[in-house]
Amino acid sequence: MIKQNKYKIKCILFDWDGTLINDLPALKKIYFNFLKRFREKGSKEEFNKSLNGLTIPQVVKFLKKQYNLPYNYKELLKEYEENIVKAMDSSKPFKSAQQVLQKFKKMNLCIGLVTSSKKKYVWETLTKLKWENYFNFYVFGNEIKKTKPNPDIYLLALKKSGFKNTEALAVEDSTNGVIAAKNAGIITIGVSKNKHILKKKADFVISDLSKLPFLIKND
Repeated sequence: MIKQNKYKIKCILFDWDGTLINDLPALKKIYFNFLKRFREKGSKEEFNKSLNGLTIPQVVKFLKKQYNLPYNYKELLKEYEENIVKAMDSSKPFKSAQQVLQKFKKMNLCIGLVTSSKKKYVWETLTKLKWENYFNFYVFGNEIKKTKPNPDIYLLALKKSGFKNTEALAVEDSTNGVIAAKNAGIITIGVSKNKHILKKKADFVISDLSKLPFLIKND
């Protein structure tokens, strides 16, 4: 099936959280502990359906409203962000992430990192992994006003890449990310073990990054 759905593209746009880096366990733990501090109980369903793919400010706004949390938004955001920065040290790349990046680099494809996360959440981990040379350019959440599912972040990525939307392919793990890329007119691959979550939005869904190179034409 994969061999029958190959895409000939010039630029691959990778999401970061949950796509290249397995930080979802850490993010879930922060979410549950944050609510626990206010004697509230979150749920996996809420995290997966409502929060996965949102920026940290969007997460905090959602939680404040949903649970009528005390303290003002800025205080809550500061606390949440401090927890995020601490947690990033424990986040690890997915097993096949570096191998896939190396393969595409050897294919001389343009590779962009397109993430709703602020640069400060990403850069330390990225440099620690020594991944800077894999990417031709970056787009971080603090560079745009409207983030995923709004297409602005991908429109900026296309501008930085110098390629048309028909020449690019986006790799995402969340529905919001997939919608953002599709709204920018970009072919989108969803990476998820729960394929039903993304299959209605993404052009193709794979369960693991290691399968991604088989979708790309090398001629």
